[in-house]
Amino acid sequence: MKIRQGFVSNSSSSSFVCSVCGEDGDNYNELFECSNGHVMCSSHAIGDLDTEHTDYPCNVNIQHCPICQLKEFEDKDLFKYILKINNMSKEDLIKLVKQNFKSYDLYQRELK
Repeated sequence: MKIRQGFVSNSSSSSFVCSVCGEDGDNYNELFECSNGHVMCSSHAIGDLDTEHTDYPCNVNIQHCPICQLKEFEDKDLFKYILKINNMSKEDLIKLVKQNFKSYDLYQRELK
C-alpha cells in the first residue's frame, strides 16, 4: 500500500492527506497546514481556527498543530528516533530483521 503525505499533485487534480489520521483530503475544505508542513483535518487542530479561507490548505501557526505540539506523531518521525537512540541505520535494521526472520509472515506475526 502506498501512503501519500502532504501535498500531492498530478495533471488532473491536487490532493492533501492529513498527517494525523491519513484521510485523503480530495475535498480539502477545512484542511490546514502548519509552517513545518504538517497537514491536518480541522478536527485534529488544537484550539479555534479561522475557517473562512478561500484557498486550502490554509496556513496555521504551529501552536495549532498536534504534531508540532507533540500530541500526535508521524510514524516516519518515530522510526527515525528509534534508529537514532539505537545508533542504527536503516540498513542495520534491515540486516537485523533478515537475521531474525526467515519469512515476511514470521516477521508480521512477531509484530502483532
